[in-house]
Amino acid sequence: MSGPYKRMIGTVLQRLRVRIENAESIIVKDEIDDEEKESLMNDGKSIQKILKTLDEKNQLWLDFLKSFRSR
Repeated sequence: MSGPYKRMIGTVLQRLRVRIENAESIIVKDEIDDEEKESLMNDGKSIQKILKTLDEKNQLWLDFLKSFRSR
């Protein structure tokens, strides 16, 4: 990964990893209480937002690279 690209998405990827790890720690349990269900719902919503952000940042980077190709 290039330096600027890595800096642009690095923190977003870290947040995604944390949310996935939190959700996985709950999912592997045999029984899930109401608080854990709420946490899973919140993690799921956060994961969706993070993926949308990653997609937007990736598209921004691709557009930037395409601008060099068209010159």
